[in-house]
Amino acid sequence: MAFQYILSLPAFSTISNRFETFTNSFTNKGRVDNSAKIRENMIKYGLKESKEHLIFGHGISNSNILTRKYFGRDTYLHNNYVELLYDVGLTGLLSYYSIFAWIFFKISKLLKEKKEYSQLFFVMLLIRLILDIGVVSYTEKETFVFLAAVSVYIKLNEQAERNFSDEQTVKSN
Repeated sequence: MAFQYILSLPAFSTISNRFETFTNSFTNKGRVDNSAKIRENMIKYGLKESKEHLIFGHGISNSNILTRKYFGRDTYLHNNYVELLYDVGLTGLLSYYSIFAWIFFKISKLLKEKKEYSQLFFVMLLIRLILDIGVVSYTEKETFVFLAAVSVYIKLNEQAERNFSDEQTVKSN
């Protein structure tokens, strides 16, 4: 619901249009532009070629070799999941997204406790994971700033909880 609202804002119209045509290319419904077809093929060939080096991948930032081979230009695969699988294999993909899994687990706990800003970070995390379908974010500084900020938020909340628990223990003695 929040994601749909955000995509309806004028500032996100390009993302919204790309997301719509991209999903249309997989569902075979609605309009599909050439860009969406190219992205669909990048995913298809990225998955196909990933099988050659499934465990460790072809090397960081080497997807341009694949795009040159199939599309005649040096670019990236426009999908963070496929890009990681191709570049660093299952090992790198699972390692990278294990950070997101840890954050998801910790934020979910903070959501249950109704901690301030936990909803914001939860929505931002979901948006990041959804956007990774159409962008490569593992090379972007902003991704790591976000991960660091959320990690600090989690650790500060855990420390505050420990301090509160320690104070309660001291008071009861």
